[in-house]
Amino acid sequence: MRCGGQDLRPAVTSPKEFTDLVRKHSYDGVLADYKLPNWNGMESVEVIRREGLDIPVILDRARSESSPQ
Repeated sequence: MRCGGQDLRPAVTSPKEFTDLVRKHSYDGVLADYKLPNWNGMESVEVIRREGLDIPVILDRARSESSPQ
């Protein structure tokens, strides 16, 4: 998938899928939601560190104003 001349990767659903992708492909950055259904965005940071990669990560906490604290 491409957007604005950039290659985009659809969302991954597990740490294993994420690990497989960062091992096989080169990424300029990662945008991860902090709270995901099956894992959390900090796990993506842990995978990147464990693999010895230098990939910046932006963690987003997508939560609306009406969401519970």
